[in-house]
Amino acid sequence: MLMGIGLILMVITVVAMFDGAGMGLGIVLAVLAVGALVGGWYLDETKRVAAGSAG
Repeated sequence: MLMGIGLILMVITVVAMFDGAGMGLGIVLAVLAVGALVGGWYLDETKRVAAGSAG
């Protein structure tokens, strides 16, 4: 879920940057989007590792 939100936010950021949004807004949105993508990936991997070691 978190990775999906990050992906949607990154697409919105790219479209906004090509549409003429300010650089500051683009950087803030990109940081939030990448944080959501990486955070979602990390949470998914930690759940997968925990499930694998449980048995």
